[in-house]
Amino acid sequence: MRDSSTVGILFLIFLYLFPYLCFGQDKDLNIHFEKDSLEIQDGMTFLNSLIIENLRSDTLYLEIAGEFLPMALLRIPNELQIAPHDVLHLPIKFLASKSLIHQQDQHFNFDVVVKNNGSPKKITVGFKTHISHKKGLSVQLEKSEFYLLPGMEKTYLSILVSNPGLLPVDFKVKVKNLPKGFELLAHAEAHHLGGNEKKEIVIPLKHPNFEGKSIDFYSSLELELDSRERPLRYTLRFLSLGSKVNLIDQYASGGNFSVSNNEINYLGSNFINSLQLNSRSELYFPGHKKFDYSLQYNYYLNQSTYQLFNSYLQFSSKNWGIYAGSLNENLNYNLNGKGIKGTYRWKDQRIHGIFMDNDLVIIGNEMGRRPVGYNIALEYLKGPLSKETRRFLAVFNSRPDLNSKGAMMNVEQQVFQSGFHKMQLESGVSLNRLTLDQDQIYELGYAGGIRYGFQGERFGWQSLHYYSHPNFTGNRRGVLQSEILFDHKPHKIRSYTLGWTFNRNRIKSNGMEYADVLKDLLQISQMNASVGVQQKLSRDWSVGFSPYYMRQQMDRYDAAADIEHNKSQSWRLRNSWSYFGRAKGLNISFDQGFSEQHIGQSRTERFYSIRVNSQVNLRTFSLMMFYQYNPYFLSDGLSNMKFGKYHVLTVEPKYSKSFLHNALQVSSSLMYYYHGDSRNSNYVWNGQFEYEVKPGLHLRGDFYFGINKVQRMMMYNPETGIDPEPIVYNKRDPTLLSTRQVRLGLRKDVKFNSQRNEANLLLQFFHDSNGNGKRDDGESAASGVLVGMKGLMAQTDKNGKVKFKVLKGETYSYNLQSHNGWMLSNDAIKQFSLSRNQSFDIPLVKMTLVRGAIFQELKAYQQQISDFSDYQVLIRGENGGFFQARTNAEGRFIVFLPEGNYKVEVIPKQGFMEVVENGKHFSIQEGKEVSLNFQVINSERRIRIQQF
Repeated sequence: MRDSSTVGILFLIFLYLFPYLCFGQDKDLNIHFEKDSLEIQDGMTFLNSLIIENLRSDTLYLEIAGEFLPMALLRIPNELQIAPHDVLHLPIKFLASKSLIHQQDQHFNFDVVVKNNGSPKKITVGFKTHISHKKGLSVQLEKSEFYLLPGMEKTYLSILVSNPGLLPVDFKVKVKNLPKGFELLAHAEAHHLGGNEKKEIVIPLKHPNFEGKSIDFYSSLELELDSRERPLRYTLRFLSLGSKVNLIDQYASGGNFSVSNNEINYLGSNFINSLQLNSRSELYFPGHKKFDYSLQYNYYLNQSTYQLFNSYLQFSSKNWGIYAGSLNENLNYNLNGKGIKGTYRWKDQRIHGIFMDNDLVIIGNEMGRRPVGYNIALEYLKGPLSKETRRFLAVFNSRPDLNSKGAMMNVEQQVFQSGFHKMQLESGVSLNRLTLDQDQIYELGYAGGIRYGFQGERFGWQSLHYYSHPNFTGNRRGVLQSEILFDHKPHKIRSYTLGWTFNRNRIKSNGMEYADVLKDLLQISQMNASVGVQQKLSRDWSVGFSPYYMRQQMDRYDAAADIEHNKSQSWRLRNSWSYFGRAKGLNISFDQGFSEQHIGQSRTERFYSIRVNSQVNLRTFSLMMFYQYNPYFLSDGLSNMKFGKYHVLTVEPKYSKSFLHNALQVSSSLMYYYHGDSRNSNYVWNGQFEYEVKPGLHLRGDFYFGINKVQRMMMYNPETGIDPEPIVYNKRDPTLLSTRQVRLGLRKDVKFNSQRNEANLLLQFFHDSNGNGKRDDGESAASGVLVGMKGLMAQTDKNGKVKFKVLKGETYSYNLQSHNGWMLSNDAIKQFSLSRNQSFDIPLVKMTLVRGAIFQELKAYQQQISDFSDYQVLIRGENGGFFQARTNAEGRFIVFLPEGNYKVEVIPKQGFMEVVENGKHFSIQEGKEVSLNFQVINSERRIRIQQF
């Protein structure tokens, strides 16, 4: 025992020194950087120091070179000398820029050459930088709604992708969930984007001509990055341009989608043939109200029985909710049953009231169901969901099957969390009344615990201590638990852990049903002491080592009702290797060592055992393997008929892939299991598929086929104990030992809006020829006008009408997306808030096209203007109207104006530009185009200087 501990300590010292022993240097010279790893950020400077120590008695002459040395803001000298027994600190400073940083983890290596008498000696030193906050791509969509214009069979999707980080990024652009007939002509085309760069990507989308048809569907735009990162996803909406638009079914309107999923399955297996009906719906209503339900109904054909289970009805609002049906609750012990649960919420606090039994079946006609009792609970929580700082729980339960009634209270309170520290306390008390024959026994139980944590920049400490009396009600009854974990992270690539855990579970046995449940088991305990080292070898590879000592004890009654003590102790080493690459991953761990076991009065010789876990993940394929040689836990020895020299093997390959443009999803797996002691072999094959017949309709199926070949089986676990008569089969019985199950079904998904406070808004656009703001006889409809509302567009029909479905009480405004010779009259209504279906006449003013241009007449000593773009043209009407336009590169502009008198002014881009006849007046008469031309003079002189 003492020799083993000494060997373990020496081994830990070797693990700590191993990274340092891998680098050798001249015995007369010590050269290293002050920091071997630096965290850097985009656009920030970073500093390190090269430390050179001369251990010799003469002066050393050195030359320093490196790829990055010329790029330093503060450089190390290329040549230097260092006096005997002297130490130099040479700072070097860089700017994290695009030209310098090319990788998230980048090495800066420098060669130091010693040029004293004799052959030169070269020593390579360096440090590594890591970009701690890697900036991701950002995507700017020109628009998220795309209109399929009549007569067109191609639409162009335009996106602007920006890379704000230093590192270049490779990505692919995909559009998913496109219906039949749609094709992305540049699908999955690879793109490269350098650091601090932008790129506009135009994607042509081919589609059928939808003239006269209504089209409205959603798809997903994806930018597929490194396989280890989630793709960027954006929702796109494709619509045909028509005169009717539903504004309720879009996110911007504030409406929520209601969803209904309905599924019917047939299940066929060796023993059960049943029909299954599954249904689930979520309905949203105004005022943050929601109603949802879930239904699972099984009808068993062979037995002519039925069950309704795992079903519920739930209604919730902003502050309260009510739930009725199947419940799965953690009331310090897990309960599965049916009942009612009420919830009230305010700020960050919640209170729950629960009444439930212990039977998941809500309605059923099967025979032999036994009374299972009921539970009443009150729970109070404070803090964000799953991060509560306070919990109070009070429970009363009645169990007729155990002749027991009891009550329990438990409190969990976070005492403080400030800076690096966090502490939480827990305490509880329970009282049970047991009825044995005519006697009543009262049992008092109690529990308490403390959890403390400290997490600094490099050091961390976590501890947990908990005790509960065997009479205490709950999952953790009769538990003594103590855990301490210390971690140290001196570098980003290396960490150390030191841990100690102890768990003891004392099983209560009082001579009644509890003894039947727990059999002969009295007490289980386990202690672990471990040391761990985790090293990141590269961007993708990491390795870990953890030697540990484990001791187990299990006390039980033997055949003579005497207490039998079973013990084991192990000295083991756990090491793991992990790789996470672009499209694949690998994890393999070894747990091996020597163990001793004492089973009753017998003692085994020290034996060797090993467990190997491995997993390989590719894009569509994965492989899991497990191998064990000889017992590992004490329970392994108790459950097997002999100690040592047996093997356990599990192999499970899995395959999953999408076909038919993601309409068909297929997955399948095989598993082989072998246990050498019991000679038990399992062969399992299962698979699933799902095919989208059309949007919202899915054909689903799964199958399972297994064969269990058993020659000798002796099983043990804390609930059943050891079976003294192992099951023996001399031949395979397919009726008993093979199982098969096939399930086929259809699922229908329905998406709709359950908010019934909707109304129809009808807008009728007409030409207000006399300018009175009212529609008079003879005034024609304005057809083909594009009207925008809430980001969506509609086009007026031949009668000048568009219809929008809106929510009552909401305020809506509209605008003309493309004037095309029309302008809203000053008398037009521009905002609406409806309480019922309404229609409005919208007067339009006919616009006249005005074309214009600016030009230059080049004269001597004038610079020629090569770009006339972005000159601002301001037009003011005599009635106060204001219009503007901008010129293109050739100096041309167009604008639509109503009838009237105007003044136009051109604003030059530079102060030395002069516009001739700037501020001229002109008139517009309906139907007569106007042309405006302006001469620009460049007053900047061009002077030639001749050298004599």
